Amino acid sequence: MEKGLTNAQHIDLWPTRIWRFDLSHLKAHFTEWERQIEKMRLDNPEPQGRSNRCGWNSPSTLFSLEAFQPLRQACTDAFSHALRQMQYPANLKFALEAWANVHDFCGHNILHAHEKMLLSGVFYLRVPEHSGHIAFTDPRTGNRFSGLHGAGINNLS
Repeated sequence: MEKGLTNAQHIDLWPTRIWRFDLSHLKAHFTEWERQIEKMRLDNPEPQGRSNRCGWNSPSTLFSLEAFQPLRQACTDAFSHALRQMQYPANLKFALEAWANVHDFCGHNILHAHEKMLLSGVFYLRVPEHSGHIAFTDPRTGNRFSGLHGAGINNLS
């Protein structure tokens, strides 16, 4: 403890929980999903998103396609699980929106937020060897724009 400080305490506020789900049971669909996404890109090559760099985004209508219904169901189950843990009513209705995000060589997404959304999810259909990892940052603007960055729980390291 620092000289002159006694009985120091801390309170961790605004925690962010991240859920991970094993979706390996969907592996039988991966080849068809890749084929569908490649066709979507050929049919509509203009990216639809804002955060993708060196790549392509589909329109946010992925779950309207029959082939992606198993993924839609898995996402419904996953979000329902998260909402129960967050103690929302069991009968809470929610909508899902999904799109494909394809990165070309050196592709990435810039830091962004999904405004007006309580929960967001990501599913990696294919990850090339030596790819980077997803990064989560503190969403609080005061911390994000501070010039000081450390390795603690409330820092952007």
